[in-house]
Amino acid sequence: MGLLAHSNVLGVAGGAMLFGALYLVAHITAKALVTADAESKGWKDIAVRWSPFAPRYYRVTYTDDKGYARDGHCIVELFRGIYWRD
Repeated sequence: MGLLAHSNVLGVAGGAMLFGALYLVAHITAKALVTADAESKGWKDIAVRWSPFAPRYYRVTYTDDKGYARDGHCIVELFRGIYWRD
């Protein structure tokens, strides 16, 4: 392999690592937004689970103000907000 081939491999690997890091940051940010929005609704015992095959979809389990365990689903658009689907 020549020098050019090595730089292409490193470029692809670096690009993949950058994409993965940005994707992880977006996921952590989205999860924090979902948790904050759920807390603002007065929900307790909040657990946010990501759906890996639908990247923007989250399943949220929580306890409502009457003490009942509930499930909720939402879609996170980082620049548009959170859309809840019940």
